[in-house]
Amino acid sequence: MLKNIFMFLMLACFLACQQEPTKVPPSQKNTILYRNLVMLDLDQVSADVDKAVARSKTEDGSGAPLQDALFKVLARPNDDGMIDKVIGPLRSELQRLGYWETALTQLVQDSIDFLKDTDKNEVEQVTHLVALTNLLSELKPKVQDEGFERTLVKKIADAKIQVSKKAKNEVSVGSMKVLNSPSKIAQSLYRR
Repeated sequence: MLKNIFMFLMLACFLACQQEPTKVPPSQKNTILYRNLVMLDLDQVSADVDKAVARSKTEDGSGAPLQDALFKVLARPNDDGMIDKVIGPLRSELQRLGYWETALTQLVQDSIDFLKDTDKNEVEQVTHLVALTNLLSELKPKVQDEGFERTLVKKIADAKIQVSKKAKNEVSVGSMKVLNSPSKIAQSLYRR
């Protein structure tokens, strides 16, 4: 009996190691909140990005650490223009692995899904709103091209995301600038 249990556990471990790592959507990562991220300086964010790139290389090309780092970079309010300074290594590594478009698509879908439920925690809502707004800023230069970026902007526009009252209150309490609906921003970019 004990031998059978041991064999079953060994088989389960073997099968688990053979599967691609499960990606946890940002909406389930309670530690990734814009309030915490805004406190990080350039050196801290750069170190997080470097660690994610290194972890990805040691995990046989897994994009999961890079996906997490990408969300952290985009979910941090960008009043200081830090995204431009730190996103390069993430983009390069995700492109090298062939995950750049997949990572952005997953980030957009996870955030849209999260924001559709306006009863969610307001700090997490603002975190996803910031991530989508920052992503739209990054995509803006290429939105007129008939490519992947335009498709993502259209997806955000079509989602018709509304900023909940709870999220608006959170933004005003946190003395951040007013957050507009990412869908409205995307619509204005898409129509140009």
